[in-house]
Amino acid sequence: MSSRRTTMQALTDFAQLARGLSLDPEALQEAEEFLRFKLNAASLLREEIIRTVQGGVTTFEWVPQSLEPGSRVGPVSQERQDLGQLQRLRLWLDSFLFELVGVGDALAQLVNAAFDLDLSPNQAKLLSAVDAKVRGILRDELMIKGLPEGPDTGLGKWVDPNKHDAGWLKALRELRNQASHRHLVRLAEEKVWERTRPQPGPGKWTSDFRVDLGSGQSEPLINFVVEQEEKVRGLLRETLFRLKSILSLALEHRGGPQAAARRREWWSKGNGPCDHQTVEPAQDEDGPRFDCYFCSACGERVTDIAGRLSPDGSRHL
Repeated sequence: MSSRRTTMQALTDFAQLARGLSLDPEALQEAEEFLRFKLNAASLLREEIIRTVQGGVTTFEWVPQSLEPGSRVGPVSQERQDLGQLQRLRLWLDSFLFELVGVGDALAQLVNAAFDLDLSPNQAKLLSAVDAKVRGILRDELMIKGLPEGPDTGLGKWVDPNKHDAGWLKALRELRNQASHRHLVRLAEEKVWERTRPQPGPGKWTSDFRVDLGSGQSEPLINFVVEQEEKVRGLLRETLFRLKSILSLALEHRGGPQAAARRREWWSKGNGPCDHQTVEPAQDEDGPRFDCYFCSACGERVTDIAGRLSPDGSRHL
């Protein structure tokens, strides 16, 4: 299965599980669609960049008539540059960087909706805030302490690439910021016929491009866009797998899908605080779970059940 398909499947699996927990399915759907758009847009732009470079921004060929036997002049070569293609190439690269780096922001929106973190989508450092909130769920609600710096949410590389050995992501963001706020990403055009002139004959040669990464580093443009997209998709897959595990634990801890459905119904009707008069055990495939109870009205988990009613009218001891 291709990396694109496995990433999209990881997203599908995470969103499907999240629909069982989230109190706002509409916000969750919007966030999922936004992330899918970012991924698909980056893939489309990658293909446009490859097609433009391979199609030839600048081309070299030998004039066919000058190669014919008895030609009075020749062989004659000609070089042509399509300035429209050059502008399109710059546009595709600028857009590619914007959409690919935006995957991290879209991921933050998705996690915000999936875990009902209730953070403002306009928050400047939403990724950091989302990471902190999910760490809180692991530490305070699920009682998972994890590493000395706190439990692993899977979001660490997105939040602090330097700390988590993802310097490539920091460099990608810097290139996006450069293109958006300071100047065009520098592209160096390479014409193979200037290094080694082709033997006269039929055919057409096209130029290549290298993207300036700063600090004296550059990389072939096609390699760059392919590798960067693969890296972002790989990191996203890794993060979604981790977040799905956390989401599954949270869903179980909060009483499972039945309790979540009660919570959605309760808040969708505009109800206020609940006194949790009636409580019932959570359910799994083996039946009732007597280690976890939730309110029959609002769906919130209840730890102190003594004296409260059960759905059949009896009282818990």
